[in-house]
Amino acid sequence: MMGWKWTSDLMAAPRATGVRLGRVRLIGLAAALLAAALLAAFAGSLFAEPLFDRYQRWQPRQIAADTRVHIVRIDAVSLRAPTKGRDSGLGRWPWPRSYLERLTEQLRAAGAVAIGFDIVFAEADPATDMLKIDDVYATLSPAVRGEIAAMRSLDERFSDALGSLPTVVARTALRPGDAEAQGLTREATAALIYDDSFTAPLPSGVPVFSLARANVDAIDFAAEGRGLINGEPDADGVTRRLPMVATIAGHAMPTLSLELVRIAQRGDRITPITSRGALTALQIGRHRIPVSDRGEARLHFGTLPEGAETSAVDIIRQAGKPGSLAGKIVLVGPASVGLGDVRTTPLGRTDYGVRFHAQAIDAILTDHWLVRPRWAPAAEWGLGAVLAALAIIGLPRLRWRWLAVLPALVVALLFGGSIAAFLGGKLLLDPLR
Repeated sequence: MMGWKWTSDLMAAPRATGVRLGRVRLIGLAAALLAAALLAAFAGSLFAEPLFDRYQRWQPRQIAADTRVHIVRIDAVSLRAPTKGRDSGLGRWPWPRSYLERLTEQLRAAGAVAIGFDIVFAEADPATDMLKIDDVYATLSPAVRGEIAAMRSLDERFSDALGSLPTVVARTALRPGDAEAQGLTREATAALIYDDSFTAPLPSGVPVFSLARANVDAIDFAAEGRGLINGEPDADGVTRRLPMVATIAGHAMPTLSLELVRIAQRGDRITPITSRGALTALQIGRHRIPVSDRGEARLHFGTLPEGAETSAVDIIRQAGKPGSLAGKIVLVGPASVGLGDVRTTPLGRTDYGVRFHAQAIDAILTDHWLVRPRWAPAAEWGLGAVLAALAIIGLPRLRWRWLAVLPALVVALLFGGSIAAFLGGKLLLDPLR
């Protein structure tokens, strides 16, 4: 009897071990599923986006020296007080519109094919308003005061310059609760000019706004196009995506960079590309822009080459050399901390909004974007599930020396594949999941 019991215990031991191993696997599977659920619910892109930022720092974009985009900076040099010396500036912002009239004329003389202003001229020129105040000139003769009253406003003169070549002015899309929306109405927004820029309406999923801050009528009417300058950073304060389109008061509108390319290409209309009712890309001429269903594009950030920027004071005070900007799309915008519009890039440094628009224009013209494929999340979670299943089933059968080597090899392959996808195809695949 004792011998039989001893033999039975030996036979039962493997079964007990198998049961315990099965329980361990079930616990491991449950833990893996719980970790995946928590990761999906709370982490989101918390880990992936900084990793993708690291990729960009390893290989920032190399923007060609002959890029077709050129920036005219309203910078600290331009904002210096006017003096007689070489370091003289044009004074504080806002400048009289006569300066901007002169700037536009000089850019036209230099051969710019299109000019975009990363500025909303929402108020009338203050210098013109001063000329219209009778009390200021009460001591002048009636004849002189009559001549002053008959003068064309500086806004009207600036609008003449805008109408002399393809130009795009900016607008800001707003919602009723936004701080800048005070004084704006849905009726006034609906009455603004909306260009026939698109071949079809934008699908649902693209942001919808009911209000927009626009330019004074004389400027808004004179420009050939109008583009939005909206752009919000991610939760961590880094701007990784730029909006390309939005719907304003029921009308589709492009952003400043996209509209400038459209105007420079002599009016190519923008075609929304959809899949299953969601926006996937925008086609303009031969250029295709991959976007999210919200109409946002991912920039591969770099540094504009030397010579792709000029201070506004240098343009205004020196005659534009004929041909010096031939074929260039010119962006005029603030590049001074005092004027705001400072953003953080994935490269770990701050930069001015006008440079974001400039890089977007170059990316459109060269078809150079980062792409987060729509199939990526499903593929990442699917691969993660397969690896978890293989680990639960296979790892207990491995020899001890493989328990350290094999997981390290898998991690290396996952990260290596992700890096190769970025370097070779500008694809963003998350190895952390």
